[in-house]
Amino acid sequence: MELEASVEGTSELLEGIFELIASSAEPERAPRLRSFARALLCQAPADFFVGRTDADLVELVSSQFGLLESSRPDQIAVPVSLRPGYGHSGAVGVVISDRPFIVDTLGQYLTAKGFEIRRELHPIIVVERDDAGSIKTIGEWTHGSQQRALHETLEELKGAGVPSELAQRLAALQFLGEQMEVTRIAHYLGRPVADVGRVYFALAHEFDFAVMFDLLEMAPGEDAWEQRAAQGLMQDLGQARRNLTLAVLAGDAEGRSIEEQIDVFRSRHGLRLKALHGVLEELLASENINLAALTVATRETLRQSRVIRESCR
Repeated sequence: MELEASVEGTSELLEGIFELIASSAEPERAPRLRSFARALLCQAPADFFVGRTDADLVELVSSQFGLLESSRPDQIAVPVSLRPGYGHSGAVGVVISDRPFIVDTLGQYLTAKGFEIRRELHPIIVVERDDAGSIKTIGEWTHGSQQRALHETLEELKGAGVPSELAQRLAALQFLGEQMEVTRIAHYLGRPVADVGRVYFALAHEFDFAVMFDLLEMAPGEDAWEQRAAQGLMQDLGQARRNLTLAVLAGDAEGRSIEEQIDVFRSRHGLRLKALHGVLEELLASENINLAALTVATRETLRQSRVIRESCR
């Protein structure tokens, strides 16, 4: 796999981890494992590394690489995680693009063996099932600039020689934080994760949060206070998106479908959604998008989202 040219600007710390991972493998596998580690870890969000030691990263990357090496066209290999401290439970990971029916097949197998399936998590996808409960189609949740970012990353990885299935895994890592947010909201409301995800990502049609997050990531320089201020604004922007998601989902009292709830939301809050659009348009039209401008835009976005949510209680 020729991946070295696909990732630039990696930190000295990561370079040390890459070498550590490569040194754990046989000499003939080391270059491929180093390239795999670079492609995998450089796409991971910052919080992916929190609480993980170098040894944890070596084990994680090596096991994933071994899984990739052992995969065959006529076989689907799945990693199983049994981590200490979580009691009698574990996690089974699958790549949906391998075979859509693998989720049902694994579920039936585990049930037959007496294991309880507590939750199924489908990141960045919408799963449609038939009357019998089997998976029919799998679609995306992402919209707008997020969808463009997903496909651009995917094409970049494929162009660098990364196998298609691995490229899809790596490209989806950039949305890991949003997937966890969807899961938290679903748990708070007691609603299906798929329903919450469809609303959460559909809101990109109403307001392009991804653009705002990108601007906040680029705004601060080396100053530590500016960086902390930008992180606080990111949290406020996340709360604004959460407020709008909760506002949409509050409209199901009459048994409406998700699509109907979104339509009702647009109808009831058209003026405030227009105001949100105006905030972003004014910001993007500015000649100097600095931290001060982003602070004003983020606070106004949060204020409007709170008003919308309060009106739905």
